[in-house]
Amino acid sequence: MTQIQDDGTWSIPKRLSDKINTPGREESVQIHPDGQTLYFSSDGHPGMGSLDIYLSRLDETGEWGKPENMGYPINTFKEENSTLVSSGGEFAYFASNREGGQGSLDLYSFVMPESKRPIKTTFMKGKVYDIETKEPLAADFQLIDLKTGVMFKRAFANKGNGEFIVALPINKDFALIAEHDGYFFYSKNYSIDKLVKNEAGFLVDVPMRPIQKGAPFVLENIFFDSDKSILKAESVTELNKLLAILNKNASLKIELGGHTDSDGNDDHNMQLSRNRAKAVVDWLIEKGIDKAKLSYKGYGENKPRVENDTPQNKALNRRTEVIIL
Repeated sequence: MTQIQDDGTWSIPKRLSDKINTPGREESVQIHPDGQTLYFSSDGHPGMGSLDIYLSRLDETGEWGKPENMGYPINTFKEENSTLVSSGGEFAYFASNREGGQGSLDLYSFVMPESKRPIKTTFMKGKVYDIETKEPLAADFQLIDLKTGVMFKRAFANKGNGEFIVALPINKDFALIAEHDGYFFYSKNYSIDKLVKNEAGFLVDVPMRPIQKGAPFVLENIFFDSDKSILKAESVTELNKLLAILNKNASLKIELGGHTDSDGNDDHNMQLSRNRAKAVVDWLIEKGIDKAKLSYKGYGENKPRVENDTPQNKALNRRTEVIIL
């Protein structure tokens, strides 16, 4: 396997674990658009003879599980390879030299058994653009599994119109992070069951803000426990993006601002917001950022984004914000 890197080049290939690779032949690989199901052919695993078709599923630790033989009548004592599973997972195609065909390898299709199907997927479409000029941007964006912090999808918006389309497994809550030179990264959490769908699929706008003095930027994926100021582990992905911007833009000076909703005591909220902003600054200093480039301030409940009249609006007002100084 090889992975695309931050500079757009591919990493040095490395073999998969001994669960997948054997001294025999492993070939005809398809990683389904769900990003979690691997189909391949092998003559090195216990099977029915020659090349058989297997599947393996990615677990929450990022490891591929023990391969499952697809079984008869998909596999026979002859050779089965070149598996292609439809995006919906209901149908599959493969090649085999079994008896009854037209020649050597013939093409066959079948209805995929329920137990062998990939995770159901849907599609998300979007457009990346400059929040001020509305000009499209060819941003690099990543989808991060909020449960594990692992990136499960990376893509690039179209250079001409800023549009993108990606397949999504329906069993993940995720963060979308978009990056483009000269802009603050865009970051937002999504849940499939809360996305708005129309006849064109799930549509998402990705407005990006240029790095310029006075510009505010909300860190959407900084997390604290209720009434606490200790950063949760799920915040690291977002913090690393902020760290990268500060390292790349040596002259940048920023203020971290903490904000709360209107629940609770005013003085307590002010102190809580200050402590949360300080926690982010302390993390950045620990990672090598000059403290002269950083300041922090607690705003408590004094600068709400929206009215504090619903649980959803209160969640929007509880935030950590960056201001370019």
